[in-house]
Amino acid sequence: MPNRQLIPFLLILLVITTSLACGQTVMPTIDVAEIPHDFIGTGTIFIWAIGNHDEQLARSLLTERAQDAVDKYCENGNVTACLTKVGLENWGVTKDITFASDFSDKSTAVYSVTWSASDQHTWIVLEIVIVNGEWQVDSWRGFISSKASEGEFPYDLFKGTDSINLFPPDE
Repeated sequence: MPNRQLIPFLLILLVITTSLACGQTVMPTIDVAEIPHDFIGTGTIFIWAIGNHDEQLARSLLTERAQDAVDKYCENGNVTACLTKVGLENWGVTKDITFASDFSDKSTAVYSVTWSASDQHTWIVLEIVIVNGEWQVDSWRGFISSKASEGEFPYDLFKGTDSINLFPPDE
């Protein structure tokens, strides 16, 4: 029997995927209140927010450290501006977000994301921590694409030995 907390999350993903598959051109919307703000849900909401250019929502999910880094390193203090160099603007909106539980641990969340304007998926690694009882995104790395048919998981990215597109950057 599926975990009852995951049912609303899975329904939201089904709605997003179905609406995009049916050729709708409007940006999919989600009811954030329906997704648990736990370890998995926080990362899912963050990825949806950046993929759909919802700056306010994306920023609200960042730790203070990550917000300070966005202000320092990203054009106009925008989270999505941090990701333009990796090609975010060419990918379209988020089509499907899959939590890769086999590759995740208690603070490192791995997601495979497909986009509306690409036949590729993107590996995204988020470091998610609890701050004052709330799950928040503290850093990310990855945002590397590969064809969905190739889909091989980059273990060095998960382990942190490959810090491609690490944010905030090491100083």
